[in-house]
Order: sequence, then structure tokens, then C-alpha cells
Amino acid sequence: MAASSRSAAAGSRNVIWTSAADDIIICGGADNVIFGGGGRNTLKLGNGSDHIQYVANGGADDLGSQFNPSQDRIELWGLTAGTLPSLNIQSDSQGGSVLGWQCNRVTFSDTLLNLPTGGGLPGWIALGG
Repeated sequence: MAASSRSAAAGSRNVIWTSAADDIIICGGADNVIFGGGGRNTLKLGNGSDHIQYVANGGADDLGSQFNPSQDRIELWGLTAGTLPSLNIQSDSQGGSVLGWQCNRVTFSDTLLNLPTGGGLPGWIALGG
């Protein structure tokens, strides 16, 4: 794992804070919690269970790869059930996905993500308070 920001261990997970600058995070096989800040961060997830946390209106414009929807999770803080229409997921021309919500955008270049038909949230998205 390489980061241009702070990191610490919490139990069996690495905790990584990105800064307002353009950070590069490279995860290995460990489980990680990544607090996504502003800036254009590059996130290369690993084989562990990675949780990426973003706050509403945080100004993130991140590029991610190796997101595994069966084990990784995106946690959206400040986005409650009443604001779900502001969550937007689109496919890009490269077969990846672009997620957008309240001044944040994350592009996963190698993973096609979808919302379930009929409403609701997929298991890889969690809403925080």
C-alpha cells in the first residue's frame, strides 16, 4: 500500500486518509478503510475487503480500479434515503462505471456497476449518517 497521505492500523484493517491533494493509494491483500477526500485520487484496490468512504459535497473526483462488488463497499456519508435520486451510475465507453453524487464522482475503469432494477441499493453501497 502506498499513499501520499496518513495511514494507521485499526484492528485487522488499514485505515487510510486521503488529502485534498491528488493522492495515489495502492492496496495489497489487507482489508482497508479509505477515507476519500477532495482532489483527484487514484485508488488501486487489492485482494482484501476494501471500504471507500466519501462525504456529501466533498469534491472527490477519483479514479479507481479493481473494485470487487462481492467484497468491497462504497460508503456514502451524508446521503440519506431521501436523497437517493442524486446518486447516479453510468457506464463509460471503456466498460467501466462512473458514480456521481452531491459534488463527488468516482470512475472505476475496469468494473461495470449497476443499481438493482426495481429500486433499492446494491450490497456494495452503504449509506452513512
